[in-house]
This record gives sequence, structure tokens and C-alpha cells, in this order.
Amino acid sequence: MVKWILLFCFLCLLFLPCQCARHDIEVERRQQRVEIKFMWLLGLSTVEIIRRLRQCHAQAALCAATVYWWVRQLKDGRTTLRDLPKIGRPTKLTRDKIRRIRNELDTDPTLSLKEISRCVGLGVATVHKCVRKNLHLKK
Repeated sequence: MVKWILLFCFLCLLFLPCQCARHDIEVERRQQRVEIKFMWLLGLSTVEIIRRLRQCHAQAALCAATVYWWVRQLKDGRTTLRDLPKIGRPTKLTRDKIRRIRNELDTDPTLSLKEISRCVGLGVATVHKCVRKNLHLKK
């Protein structure tokens, strides 16, 4: 069974073109993590994994320190390639507040970030981040 999974992963790597410009950064990172795990399972050294990632991904390749970190994690028994949950202060930005920011902008698109932040009860930087990342607008 494991041989078939490895064969499938290898074929995917061969026939799926490297299209770094088209992919989101997170998708690209996850793809490289899969490639690291695949090459590590094949028994390649960390230096060889780094060389092959740079050959395939050029400028978008993960840095050497990150590859070393992932290989160490795999050697220690880590099975998932997903990011671990973040610890620390939770975000103030809830779906309700994102909806309120969108409503404020729909009502009056000329409002400044400062005015929106007063209406919603968030900081200007948080509102700016929401407008850029969540609503995909320029303000």
C-alpha cells in the first residue's frame, strides 16, 4: 500500500508543472512540504532535498533552515504537514465585525479607515487588514 502511495506522489510531482506564479503562497508551501516528505521517505539527504526544491521552485523554494526543520520534524515522527494551531492572543476580527465593516463601506465608500474603526470598535490597523485581506479592497 505504501509503495502505491509513494508511486502516486512521485507521478504527481512529475506530471504537475511547477506554477509558482499561479498558486497562493500557502498552497505552494504545502506542496513543498509534501515534496519534502516524499523525498525524505525515499531516503534522500536534506542537502539533496534542498537542491531539488531549488531546482524545481527557484526563487519560491523554501529556505534551507525550513527544510532542515521539516526533516527533523519528520524524523521525530510528525505525520501531518499542516501548520499547528497558533497560540497567543486570538484575533478581534470576527465574521460579524467583517460584515459590519463591509456594510459601512457599502453605505459610504468614502469613509476613512479611522471613521470605520470608530463605528466598528476596532483599531485602524485591524480595519485596514480586514479591508485588504478579507474584503480584497484597496483603501
